[in-house]
Amino acid sequence: MENEAKSNPWVESIWARIKTELGYLITEAETLDEVKSIMDQHKRYYNSWRASSIDYRAPVAYLQQNLYGEDAAPT
Repeated sequence: MENEAKSNPWVESIWARIKTELGYLITEAETLDEVKSIMDQHKRYYNSWRASSIDYRAPVAYLQQNLYGEDAAPT
């Protein structure tokens, strides 16, 4: 078996989205703590507030309603 780097489309998709949406913020960050803060803020927005293609709701709200039957607002 050849020594090839294995492709991981899910991870590559995430990094492509991060570079597109946050690339300028990350490259201008001066410390690792700033990068961590940028990523944490984006993660909260991405999962709790952004309307997705999943019934035009944030992923967290969609999961809460469909897994637990809750009519939840973003947290």
